[in-house]
Amino acid sequence: MFCGACEDVETPVKVNATLQVVHEDEESNGRIVELDRAVQKRWLDAAKAGELEVMKKLYAENEDVLYANGEGTNYGFSGNTALHWAAYNARVDCVRWLCAQGMDPNVTNKGESTAAHSAAGAGRLDSLVALVHECGAEASLANDVHERPIDVARQRGHADCVALLRDAQSISNLRKEIDRDGACSIKTARAVVQARAASDATCRGLTEKSELLNKAREIAEALPRPIRDVEIKPRPIIRRMTTASPTASTHQASKPEHSQLAKIAFCVVSVVGSLIAYGILQERIMTRPYGDGAEKEFFKYSVFLVLSNRVLSASLAAFILARIGGAVRPVAPLVKYAGVSASNVLATTCQYEALRYVSFPVQTLGKCAKMIPVMIWGYFINQRRYGASDFLVALSVTAGCTMFALYGDLTHRHAASNKNSSAKGLMLMLGYLGFDGFTSTFQDKLFKGYQMETYNQMLYVNGCSACLSFVWLVSDGTMWTALDFITRHPAVTTDILTLSLSSMLGQLAILYTIKEFGALTYATIMTTRQLLSIILSCIVFMHPLTLGQWAGTALVFGALYAKNASAFAR
Repeated sequence: MFCGACEDVETPVKVNATLQVVHEDEESNGRIVELDRAVQKRWLDAAKAGELEVMKKLYAENEDVLYANGEGTNYGFSGNTALHWAAYNARVDCVRWLCAQGMDPNVTNKGESTAAHSAAGAGRLDSLVALVHECGAEASLANDVHERPIDVARQRGHADCVALLRDAQSISNLRKEIDRDGACSIKTARAVVQARAASDATCRGLTEKSELLNKAREIAEALPRPIRDVEIKPRPIIRRMTTASPTASTHQASKPEHSQLAKIAFCVVSVVGSLIAYGILQERIMTRPYGDGAEKEFFKYSVFLVLSNRVLSASLAAFILARIGGAVRPVAPLVKYAGVSASNVLATTCQYEALRYVSFPVQTLGKCAKMIPVMIWGYFINQRRYGASDFLVALSVTAGCTMFALYGDLTHRHAASNKNSSAKGLMLMLGYLGFDGFTSTFQDKLFKGYQMETYNQMLYVNGCSACLSFVWLVSDGTMWTALDFITRHPAVTTDILTLSLSSMLGQLAILYTIKEFGALTYATIMTTRQLLSIILSCIVFMHPLTLGQWAGTALVFGALYAKNASAFAR
């Protein structure tokens, strides 16, 4: 699941220099600064590489670069600051220097993860020592999926980091009590001593109250006090700009609407166009026969479609990573990519197979109900809590889908129009919803804490999916029958390649839309795309809908648009 934020309202600007425009944000009582993209990239690259002298030079030129953050499209690392990257790559000198300049040691990225989360996920013990013991970072802050750094370290199997974070949390509680009351409670003292017992023999066997209190105070005093003589600098709102002259910057600021409208129009056209083409081709391949007369045959090899889609998408991801110099090696363990891939292959196969039994409008409307299994999986996997409005939307979508099922025939006109076909189609759709909801939720859980680029994830998830699909096809013998079908009916080759191409372009358009406008705008575009797909399928493939089915469709999309409008208002 994605999170997005509405764009800030444009405010009057004052040009300061070629590389920076400063906005006064009266509403938030803070500053909005625009920094050159190239400067931000050099700053973050220096933090990743541990080039402290480069960082000092950039900071001397412009102190606002301190809180510059990345614009990555992967939610797990989007918004990472130099402190996140320095901690992740064990650039301890950079960590200490950044905090000494007044950077907040608890600064978060878009997923509300701190630098301690990044260090814990990568197993960087030295970074954690610098952050929590020297710079005063809180060890118990949770991110947006309620994970603390210690939870991330435990998931990754970094036992030394788990021990340090447990110790740091108890030390933090001890110092707070001593600073506030001049003494600490016996409960806190016991926690501190017990946390140290495994590595410090002098902490073992202490049972008396006075012994525990004295030992706890001794431990706290022996550790360096966090950097607290440096005032933490407030974090400005940073926007990116390309290097331009002051005149050009003023001109761009005076007419921001035109470029934004052009971008949003491009996003709408590319996302909607590519995915509508994908849907129409999907229906064409799975529900329309190839050949003439007695040689007419239906293409029944849905896993082969999954294989072709994933091979093309993985190839594109590898090409992009090579061009941008991204990480080609797997960032997460391969078994985790394979886990996401397995559920993804099953979901896509169910989606294709369902078209043999139910019409495309039924399939598309059923996919709108994906939020229901996502909420269920989110509760059990990520312990997420949902509000009354979420349940209201989910119930409205369920009611609309139920109306669609009750007030019309669900099967497409080439399937046997009977209850058995409808039941098979609905079971496959339930399989799709379950597996697809699990895929997105499991993906959030698995890749949280791994600082990977989107294209790295795209490469290995699609690559693993391609391998699983290939093994499936070879093991049940359908690889050869699918290739034989293609030999007899060459026209299907064009459809399969176009389907794979539209799927690949759709992925790129989605990534660009989320990066530029956030997940909320993307969700609204996708809702529109699904509605247009239903209407277009009814026209092209002649699926008549009853009045009750149109009412159910209106209820589903009305609820989804209301949900998006409510989020935009917030």
